[in-house]
Amino acid sequence: MRGKEFDVTVNQKVTAHHAWFYLLGVPVFYTPIFYKALEKQPRRSGILLPSVGNSTLRGPLVNYGYLGDQPQLRRALQRAILSGTGTAEHVFMRGDINATSKFQIQFDTADVTQKVTPSRSGFEIRRDGKTFWVTDGRRGDLNYLSSFNFVQILRGIL
Repeated sequence: MRGKEFDVTVNQKVTAHHAWFYLLGVPVFYTPIFYKALEKQPRRSGILLPSVGNSTLRGPLVNYGYLGDQPQLRRALQRAILSGTGTAEHVFMRGDINATSKFQIQFDTADVTQKVTPSRSGFEIRRDGKTFWVTDGRRGDLNYLSSFNFVQILRGIL
């Protein structure tokens, strides 16, 4: 990474201004400001660094996302763009209702552009929650899958 200005606070944080990420000497990503915490602390909200790769089955791909993190709710959005296959999204939320009750929701989807029969496009929704009363715990789960063919494509993407 190269930038115009770097603010470094030892063992706390690094902030880069007008920074470029280089790969093999070639500038590939520009950001007006980049923050990296150096402390041992919980996550913070922010854009996840994109990744670029190649799959022998699906061709070149780009993966990027966002992580939102507040004390009561954590959420993440991840999107993969596959040039030979289509797009896929992964959305995840987890939170605390109170000190004894928690929940999480996950939604995965893929839009497959390849003409295969049966289609591998589809979605999956998962939701679970749990709560603890004085000595007894309760748990609820919900899982809906639109197609088993969808799982084959999804597990290879995300």
